[in-house]
Amino acid sequence: MGYKNTGVSTHYYKKNKAMTSDEEKRKSLYRLFRLSATFVFVVAFAYLLVKGYDFITTDEYFNVKNTRIIGNSFVSDNELISLMELPEGTNIFKTGIYKLQERMSSHPWIKGVLIKRELPNSLLISVDERMPIAVAEYKGRKYLIDSDGVVLGRRETLSDDRYFPVIRGVDFKGIRFGEEQPPEALVEVLRLLDAIKKKKELTQFENINIDVERERIVLRLDDYEINMGRGDYEKKLHRFVEVRGDMIDRGLASKKIDMRFLNKVVIKN
Repeated sequence: MGYKNTGVSTHYYKKNKAMTSDEEKRKSLYRLFRLSATFVFVVAFAYLLVKGYDFITTDEYFNVKNTRIIGNSFVSDNELISLMELPEGTNIFKTGIYKLQERMSSHPWIKGVLIKRELPNSLLISVDERMPIAVAEYKGRKYLIDSDGVVLGRRETLSDDRYFPVIRGVDFKGIRFGEEQPPEALVEVLRLLDAIKKKKELTQFENINIDVERERIVLRLDDYEINMGRGDYEKKLHRFVEVRGDMIDRGLASKKIDMRFLNKVVIKN
């Protein structure tokens, strides 16, 4: 028995195919619309950015008019501003912050600088100054030294009359102001000064002098002359405090003490 082909399946297939084709066209058009809209948005946004940048970098409203400096005690505001070499009328967004910081940090007394923009037209400059802790005598002149061994300048550059420990015997030949490469002998002295600072019993001494020789460092605390040798300064100073107390109790008048060795203290007449 045979079956008659009515053509329904073929008609349904063609209709379904047409619907699928229309749906794909609609999706393609939608994707094209979204892509076009995105492109237009990006172009418009980029245009606004360029125009906005051109405005804020050229309008006089954003020119630097105020410079505020904090943290400086030894270096004046005018001296720091002159180091910036910032032309008048410079736009705040065109100031090379890192370049300005580098220029200001070239000063021997300046350890670091941080510059921030304060809209619409101000710069805030935070200065980290070096602090002198000692005076080094070299070839008849006196130089200020900080805790890193940096030579800050001549003693005359400091206007007040504060007292500093005096260092002698360090060779500063070839050393420039602000250079962070102290001689090895000075590094050794700085270790001793740090140990002295930590020992509160030594704050009573008004005069601190340090003489650097080949194999030893001689520390003078007022009338006391102490041969410190090299190294182990904290332990040696602790021992000195003990020995000095014992000397006072026993009524010993000697002021010369050899402390080169931790396990042996020699008191000289």
